[in-house]
Amino acid sequence: MEICKQCLAEFEVSAEDERFLEKLSPKIGGRVFDLPHPTLCPECRQMRRMAFRNEKNFYKRKCDFSGKSILTMYSPKKDFKVYDAGIWWGDEWDALDYGRDYDFSRGFFEQFNELVHTVPRPAVYLKNSVNCDYCNHVENAKNCYLAVDTVGEDIYYSDWCLNGRNLVDCCYMYESEFCCECQFCRRCYDCVYVVDCEDCRDSRFLYDCRGCSNCFMCVGLRNKQYCFKNRQLSKEEYLEKMGKIDLGSYEIFKDWRKKFFDEFLSDFPRRYAKIINCENCVGDVIYFSKNVYRGFNVTECEDLRYCHDVFKVKDSMDTYQAAFGCELLYEQHASNHNVRCVACSISYYDSDCYYCDLVYHCSNCFGCVGLRHREYCIFNKQYSREEYEKLVPKIVEAMRERGEWGEFFPMENSYFDYKESVANLHYPQGLEEVKEGCSGDDFIDNITDAGDEVCEKVFCCELSGKKFKIIEPELRMYRKLGIALPIRWHGQRYKDRMVLRNPRKLWKRKCDKCGVDLQSSFAPDRPEKVYCEECYLGEVY
Repeated sequence: MEICKQCLAEFEVSAEDERFLEKLSPKIGGRVFDLPHPTLCPECRQMRRMAFRNEKNFYKRKCDFSGKSILTMYSPKKDFKVYDAGIWWGDEWDALDYGRDYDFSRGFFEQFNELVHTVPRPAVYLKNSVNCDYCNHVENAKNCYLAVDTVGEDIYYSDWCLNGRNLVDCCYMYESEFCCECQFCRRCYDCVYVVDCEDCRDSRFLYDCRGCSNCFMCVGLRNKQYCFKNRQLSKEEYLEKMGKIDLGSYEIFKDWRKKFFDEFLSDFPRRYAKIINCENCVGDVIYFSKNVYRGFNVTECEDLRYCHDVFKVKDSMDTYQAAFGCELLYEQHASNHNVRCVACSISYYDSDCYYCDLVYHCSNCFGCVGLRHREYCIFNKQYSREEYEKLVPKIVEAMRERGEWGEFFPMENSYFDYKESVANLHYPQGLEEVKEGCSGDDFIDNITDAGDEVCEKVFCCELSGKKFKIIEPELRMYRKLGIALPIRWHGQRYKDRMVLRNPRKLWKRKCDKCGVDLQSSFAPDRPEKVYCEECYLGEVY
């Protein structure tokens, strides 16, 4: 057993972990550089990677190239050079101008942190997108606002939405349209507060339903329509009942939400994990995957260990936020189309890159920042292939002697304060935020009373006191769905959705029906009835 140097908990490096470390060990100049055992437990390793990601906090500061005011994820108190995204992607500067020699008398992480603070950074991660200025980590999107990790159109206050349209306050949605406050759904249409559902439409308050339409407050249904609280009704009966429920009123809407999540749902058993159409997988929220161990939010992947938020990734370990054909990654954060990379953060279309940050379309680079379309570079300095393959092994050996080789960047070198980072959402630290004082416009209880002028008003979040506004496309969505305006700002609404999710942690427990041993994200002391897959499917209507 190993002892985590951060939380001091015991953790195991299994024979399968060692096999992965051997498979992922890089080969440079014909020599293989073995990756050592990790020094942190899986949970602390994930926390460290998450600490390098800020998705939802924005600031105004000046572009260090043009001097104009820009919106960025970097606080003005951070001493990075920050460029407008358009300038950063342009040809008006060259990251090679910041190249330097490696100093063997000093540690790698110390020198790399100095380079990071010298090379300009893009204000936000935004590429090939239209009218998405207030978004982050977005590519090939259109008309989105405060969206993250999104590919689609007309998406607001949402994250990890792929190939969707007209979504507001949604998370982990695939090929869905006209949905609000939905999570972990595929191919859903005109749904509100629908969780872990597929191919559902025209429904409100569903949990784990498949192929359902015109259903209200239902759990575990398959291919049903006109159901109310899991009772089958005729079309006429259903429409009559729904005609008496005015979800356009906030007080009524809030009351039904409480009834569903706090009362009705508690009467039903829960599947020990959301592992759908998978083979040999352990973790939670895993779809269409094979041979995944301790994975969370994994879709269409194969042969992974300790990976979170990944889509179409293979043969990788300890990787976070990777997608679209990545293979052979270790200790990675934010990768697309990468192959054979170790300990990189924000790297797309790269191969054989190690300890790099903000590199795109690069290969055979080590310790570089902000490069595009380069190869055989070390610390942003160009080398020949022969020089590169001679110098990199010396740097690796120096890192190994200092205990740096195989480790991701230290958390204290993050570009963000911990409270700004995604890590604080999953592993909160410190005191709760104090409610702010706020004076704003009177709240509008019913959507039918909300005219276009509502977009000019400023409201106060009922919990945090933060000021917020309703944007015009958001208002159109609430009108179409017939639901009330929110009375909480989008950040609080995101936290409310987080409460509905299980933590990214596994416990050993038993099925509450047959007693079989399980690894589940439901802690043993939680009140829900938790069933194994076989027992749960036996309960599905």
